[in-house]
Amino acid sequence: MVGGRGRSLPSRAWTSYDRLVADLAVKHRKQHAYGRLLSAGAAATPALRRGLTADDHQVRVGCLKVLDHTMDEAALPEMIANLDHPEGEVRKWALHALACDRCKEGSCRPGEDDVVPVALRMLAEDRSRRVRSMAVQMVGPSVHRRSDVAPALERARDTDVHPVVRKVAGWWAPGGTLYERHRPRPARTARPRRDTRAMDADTAIRNAHEWFEHNSGWAPPDDDTLAEWIADGVCRCPDECLVAAEGWCEHGLASWALILAALARDPRNPAANHR
Repeated sequence: MVGGRGRSLPSRAWTSYDRLVADLAVKHRKQHAYGRLLSAGAAATPALRRGLTADDHQVRVGCLKVLDHTMDEAALPEMIANLDHPEGEVRKWALHALACDRCKEGSCRPGEDDVVPVALRMLAEDRSRRVRSMAVQMVGPSVHRRSDVAPALERARDTDVHPVVRKVAGWWAPGGTLYERHRPRPARTARPRRDTRAMDADTAIRNAHEWFEHNSGWAPPDDDTLAEWIADGVCRCPDECLVAAEGWCEHGLASWALILAALARDPRNPAANHR
C-alpha cells in the first residue's frame, strides 16, 4: 500500500486510520485527515506509530503534530527516535511533541527532567536553526526552575550563528522580556481588589478585536507564512509588531497566532466577523 507521495508506509495490515495517516502528506487531504485523527484519540495511535516510521517525512511530521495534542505513552519510543531524523522539520516537531506541555490534551505529559536535557542538547548541537529556535521555546519556560537553562540561553543569545535564534533566546535569557514576564512573584498579603485587569492572552485577543473595529487590520497571514513565523518562534501582530509566537505587543495586541488559534477553537469568536 502506498502513502500520500508515492512512498510506502511499513508493510502491515492497513486500517482506515492508516489511510488518514498517509493522507497527511497529501496537500488537499491533510487538513481533513488531521482533524479525523485528532478526534480519534488513542484509537489512532497504532496507525500514528506506523506513520512515525514512514519513508515520507511529511507523514512523520503530520503524525507528530497529531501526537503533539493527543500524547500517548505508547508512541514515545517512535517519537524519541525521530529526534535523530535527517530532516530538520521532523526533528523540530518531534521535540515540540515531546516537550510542549501547553498543547497536550491527554493525561500523558513527559516530565521536564526528561525533555529539557534533550532540548538543551539540540539547542547546542542541531544544525537546523528552526530546530534550535524550537528548542529555545521548549526550555525557556523552565529558566526559573532549572540552573542549566539560563546559561544555555545566554550562550545561544550571544553566539548562535542565526539572528532569529539569537533574538528568541534573548527573550528567554536573563534580562529578556519573557524571562521577566515569567519571573516568580513573591507571595503577597491580601489587598483590596482593584479595578484593573492584568494583561493575558485573552485580554490581548479582545484588544485585537477592538482594534479591528477601527482599523482595516483583518489581513491574517496565509498558512505558510504563519508556519514560517512560528517555526522561528516569532509572530506578527495586526499592527506589524514582532513578538513571541504566543505573545502580545507593547500596544496590547495579540499575535496573529493567538488570534487565529482562538478563532479555530470557537468559530463564534468575534474575530469571525472580520473574515
